[in-house]
Amino acid sequence: VTLGNQVSQSANQLRGLSANPTASAAANTVFMVLLFTGGSLGAYLGPLAYFAGGMPLVALETSGFMLASLLTWCFVVHRPRRAVAGS
Repeated sequence: VTLGNQVSQSANQLRGLSANPTASAAANTVFMVLLFTGGSLGAYLGPLAYFAGGMPLVALETSGFMLASLLTWCFVVHRPRRAVAGS
């Protein structure tokens, strides 16, 4: 699991840094802040859901986050790119 997480983080970080090579320090800062924010949010909300409703509520919460991620990917990340004028 740890090796898979490290490989995944490295691949995602490389993708973020490749998006804007002239501002790699800023891109890395944004990546790391979002990574730790997401981890902290999961560490906080997971136990809250468990104590409030047990594993069924944790499963529902996880499904909600997965759905939000999928919708974000569909409408923000995977949107069709427009052609740049003059290219």
